[in-house]
Amino acid sequence: MPTQIITKNSSTGSSVPSASDLVQGELAVNVTDKRLFTENSSGAVVELATNPSTLTIGSVSVTAILDEDNFASNSATALATQQSIKAYVDSTGSGTMTSWILEDGDGTEVSVSDAKEVKFVEGGGLDINWTDTDNGTDGDPYDLTFTISAAQTGITSLLATDIKIGEDDETKIDFETADTINFYAANTKQLALTNGALNILAQGDLRLEDSSGGEYVALQAPSTLSASYTLTMPADDGSSSQILTTDGSGVLSWASISTAGLTDGSVTTAKLADDAVTSAKLAHALDITTSVSVGGSSDGVAISQGAIALKNGGTQSRIDFYCESSNAHYTRLQAAAHSAYSGNIVLTLPASDGDAGQFLQTDGSGALSFADSTGMSTSKAFYMGQL
Repeated sequence: MPTQIITKNSSTGSSVPSASDLVQGELAVNVTDKRLFTENSSGAVVELATNPSTLTIGSVSVTAILDEDNFASNSATALATQQSIKAYVDSTGSGTMTSWILEDGDGTEVSVSDAKEVKFVEGGGLDINWTDTDNGTDGDPYDLTFTISAAQTGITSLLATDIKIGEDDETKIDFETADTINFYAANTKQLALTNGALNILAQGDLRLEDSSGGEYVALQAPSTLSASYTLTMPADDGSSSQILTTDGSGVLSWASISTAGLTDGSVTTAKLADDAVTSAKLAHALDITTSVSVGGSSDGVAISQGAIALKNGGTQSRIDFYCESSNAHYTRLQAAAHSAYSGNIVLTLPASDGDAGQFLQTDGSGALSFADSTGMSTSKAFYMGQL
């Protein structure tokens, strides 16, 4: 008769052997629950049977297997049967997209079904190209690139509260301030165009270049001003031989020089001792028919027929126009430094007073003329007065 091997067992439901009931490797069966137990090398009872109450997979302890078509229990410890998984997928979609909807910026929707294609049409300076058609995975998706063409001809307006246009963020036109257009170069604001004024910042130059662009005449503000002032040009071009004068408040006008004076030859240098003639003794204008010099021949003021020469003894010649309040302030016109010259500069005023709103400009050879602002060349414009 064969030998029967009977393991320790129990027919009591939910009965589990204790560590003292078993030795390492010894088996015990709960025949009612169909559960098989043994003791491991650490002296702990572990379950080995095919129908355990808890199945541990990795860090998850599975307590049940559910056949639930809608996954309503949403359990974190139950496994779904194949049938329930199939039923759930079939009810929510097979995994194959049958149709989808595209909507444009105007809200127009288009339904795209299987086997249909969508084309992105280029135009308006927009180029569209596939730049990567490999793999198409989450880590390496297909790349469809939209590129704005550098040459734009179809844009009629570009409006925004803060827009920048330029080579980079250091050289740009910036609309960062309301009602102001700011011009930057070398990451520094150089010009600011506001309502009725063009502001050249930080003692910048207004440069009027010659015809070749190699040399220029620059107008520049003083390094320090105690108060701002405005020079307002006359409303006409004046009459022959008139001069441009100021009323002390910046309003310029044409004025005539009186020709009344001494009889020809009545006053000679031999008859005038040093300091014998003062401004108090000259009640009327002085008329000189030939020439007169104040100071030396190389470092003074020489006035001759049709010409005034301001010479100096080593510093740049200048003319100062003082204000009306105790000569407290002046506006200076000063010659350029010797190193800046390549030749003499002659500026010839126009033969007319122009029309209202016109600007004074040069032809690059020193001949000045009035021109409309809409046709003004920014490289050859001469401006004095108010905008």
